[in-house]
Amino acid sequence: MTNDDFGGFFEAVTGVPPHPWQRALGAFETCEDRLLRIPTGFGKTAGVVLPWLFRRVKRGDRRWPTRLLFVLPMRVLAEQTVRVIEAWIAQAGLDAQVGVHLAMGGVDVGEFHLHPERPTVLVGTQDM
Repeated sequence: MTNDDFGGFFEAVTGVPPHPWQRALGAFETCEDRLLRIPTGFGKTAGVVLPWLFRRVKRGDRRWPTRLLFVLPMRVLAEQTVRVIEAWIAQAGLDAQVGVHLAMGGVDVGEFHLHPERPTVLVGTQDM
């Protein structure tokens, strides 16, 4: 896998090759606003997290944001999303470089704000 091989990175992390739309997102050099209309179960979370993880963290591309934020409607979705993202980050061997924090009622979100330079994924419920 070369440093520019997003498809190889995606497959190494998830165990499956990316869908064409996921591969296309991973090919973009810059992070831009996009509207994704993808049905449930077709990998929206992977399609967003893994291009960010590949570009911002693995390649160190500062054109990509330092923070990635998910706002979800239910606690169970937020908790599940955190577990999946943490597993991908660990599989990529980047867990020492990336923080993952859960923001929802009754949960201490931690002190991620003390390290604005550290790539961080924040996953929360819409009430937070």
